[in-house]
Amino acid sequence: MSAPIQEELRDLVSNERDKEYVRIVQRITCSEQYCGRISQQDIIRAIQYLNNLPGGIERHREGAKLFGAVQHLLLMRDKGRLNVNGMPVEYSMEELQQILVEGIGYPVEDVRRIVEECVDKRGFHPSPEEFEEVHSTMKGNIVKLENEISAKDTQLQENVEEIRRKDIQLEEKTQIIQDKDRMLEEQEREKNRLLEEQEREIIRLLEKKEREKNRLLEEKEREKNRLLEEKEREKNRLLEGKEEKEREK
Repeated sequence: MSAPIQEELRDLVSNERDKEYVRIVQRITCSEQYCGRISQQDIIRAIQYLNNLPGGIERHREGAKLFGAVQHLLLMRDKGRLNVNGMPVEYSMEELQQILVEGIGYPVEDVRRIVEECVDKRGFHPSPEEFEEVHSTMKGNIVKLENEISAKDTQLQENVEEIRRKDIQLEEKTQIIQDKDRMLEEQEREKNRLLEEQEREIIRLLEKKEREKNRLLEEKEREKNRLLEEKEREKNRLLEGKEEKEREK
């Protein structure tokens, strides 16, 4: 490695080593799971690797990206796919399709989609092993999602059945209320009919009573007039008899 390149690498590492995303990866590599497997030099090479990707280090200052780059470098080193500068010799899309589609039988759509996602999220093509890990996770997520959807569909169906059952109960209660309302309406109509009939009967009886009263008054008046007439005739008859007696004298 030439002196200018070494100087550039020193400046890069000096600028990045105290940033939080680097500290996050350092804490991870010091954990029991990774202790002794990832060195400080591996982290430095990963910083250099991210800096060589499109957009430079400014675009990739994330703990997840740096840790992914460390793991990618170690995997590519184990496969002997590092160049003279210690950087990965990436798999091309053609190589990945040949290995994954033609060799293993993955759907070409899955290969293209996962490679595009890796480039978008990490900035580089995955190795076949990284692809299979992502694909397995993706399939696991799909199965998990399908199970969740199935469970939600079952719950939704149960909710629909419960709603249908409650709708039936509501319809039955509504029918009972409607029947009761109709019965009350019929009772009210019958009550009103009876009241109207009673009122008409009372009016009829009152009118009859009034007519009977008037008839009796008329009869009484006629009888009174008849008696007066008879009395008047008797009076006249007595007067005539008295006058006749006086004439006979």
